[in-house]
This record gives sequence, structure tokens and C-alpha cells, in this order.
Amino acid sequence: GNKNVTLTLSWNIIPNAGLLPS
Repeated sequence: GNKNVTLTLSWNIIPNAGLLPS
């Protein structure tokens, strides 16, 4: 689904997402 693509884009744009409390 589109959600999977969105997650991929988010990780590509923000590779530090894992460090965020989100």
C-alpha cells in the first residue's frame, strides 16, 4: 500500500527517525 512507500520515503529523508521519540 501507499503507507509502505511513505515509510520508505521517511526513512530515506530522515535516517535519524530511529533516534526520534516518535
